[in-house]
Amino acid sequence: MEINFVKDIVVPILIGVLSSALFLFLASRVKPRLRISPHIASMPHAGGCGPGYGVKVVNLSRRSATELKARLALVRKIAVAGGLINKTEDFFLEKDSVFELPGMSENLEDSAFRFITTNDIENDWASPNYILFSVSAKDSLTGFSKVFSQSYVLKRDVLKAGEFEIGHSMRIV
Repeated sequence: MEINFVKDIVVPILIGVLSSALFLFLASRVKPRLRISPHIASMPHAGGCGPGYGVKVVNLSRRSATELKARLALVRKIAVAGGLINKTEDFFLEKDSVFELPGMSENLEDSAFRFITTNDIENDWASPNYILFSVSAKDSLTGFSKVFSQSYVLKRDVLKAGEFEIGHSMRIV
């Protein structure tokens, strides 16, 4: 039995490498799709200890997003020799991680989550500082993760009194 080096060895290796690369390319395109509210809701806190501030996150994909980890921070510009740097101070979030955020379904309430802080954002935040909200999430099918961020620059445009509507809406009522 004669072995053809190209046909019997090189071609199967190339097919394997190309099919693996194609699979990885397609799988890497399947990542969570989250939407972060463009406003921060200033609402009465359930514990009655002053106002609470909420940022809403909605899962727009059909699959669940898992291992969500959120961070809300005040970013200050600090002058140092040679220019400006950003210094961040984290706000305490009542719940900064969520194990699973279900995908879009008929029950729209399940695929949204509000991250809430009782820190006094309104008094801590002064111009030219800004608020940065970041959340990382993994896709439940592929395990690929992605980080989503939203910067809140002008306090008067961002802070809205009220609570978020239930479901996918980002409206504050």
